[in-house]
Amino acid sequence: MYESTGQYGQSSLRRVRLEDGKVLAQRKLGPKLFGEGLERIGERLIQLTWRAGLALVSDLNTLEERQTLSSLSRSAPELRRTPYLSTFSDLRQGV
Repeated sequence: MYESTGQYGQSSLRRVRLEDGKVLAQRKLGPKLFGEGLERIGERLIQLTWRAGLALVSDLNTLEERQTLSSLSRSAPELRRTPYLSTFSDLRQGV
């Protein structure tokens, strides 16, 4: 199972054994990032951050961060209309 944990200075992306909760692998996020939701798309994990407005794209097997995408911005209402989901759609298609 994959898990996104949140808290400034403690957020991480983790692979956890479902049977007993043992953390098998972990990558910590920077101290200014608060981890939120997580979605698997093919061989990638997309981890959303709270307030930073970023989506971190990580390798499914190594948890290594491969790409950082900007998401919807609370401070710029015009960006809320950005087709954020089309970015995920592109990832699904391997773009």
